[in-house]
Amino acid sequence: MSEAAGTGPAPEATSTPTVETDPWAAFPKEFNWVRKELEEARREAADKRVLARELQEKLTTAKTPEEVQQLTAAYDTKTNDLEISLARERVARKTGLSDELVEFLTAKSEEELTAQAAKLAGLKPADGGPVIVTVQEPRGGLDPSVSPVDKNGYDEWEAYKKNRH
Repeated sequence: MSEAAGTGPAPEATSTPTVETDPWAAFPKEFNWVRKELEEARREAADKRVLARELQEKLTTAKTPEEVQQLTAAYDTKTNDLEISLARERVARKTGLSDELVEFLTAKSEEELTAQAAKLAGLKPADGGPVIVTVQEPRGGLDPSVSPVDKNGYDEWEAYKKNRH
C-alpha cells in the first residue's frame, strides 16, 4: 500500500528567485573593520590553498630530483612573498596605517616593517579629533551670575507663604 502511494508523479519543485542578502547589513558601520579583516583572511587562505594545489599538481608531473628542487624553490619564494605581504598587512593594522600608506612598507622582516610603519604613522596628518560640546548650566533670571541653587525672590516668596500659618 505504501509502495503504490509513492509511485505517483513527483511533485514539481517551485522555483523561487533567491534574493541574496548581505549578512553584514545588520551590523553597524563601526564594525566594517571586522568584515574587511575577515574577507582579507579568507582571501589569503584561498591564495595559500591555490598555491598548495598548484605545487602538488606540478610535483606529480616532475620526473627528476632537479625539477622537484626547482619547483619547491619557486614556490618557496612565492610563499615567502605571501608571508611578507601578510606581515605588512598585520603591521599596518597594528599601527593604524591607512590602506594608501601600506604600499610604502617595503622591508622584508616584521621588525623592519614595524620601524617603517612607525615613521609613516609619524608623518600622517593628525585628525582634528572629536568636537567637544560643553553643556552650560542654565542660570536664573536677568543676572547670569546667579546660579540656580541660589535662592531667588520667587523661592523666598514661596517659603514665606508656607511659613505664614
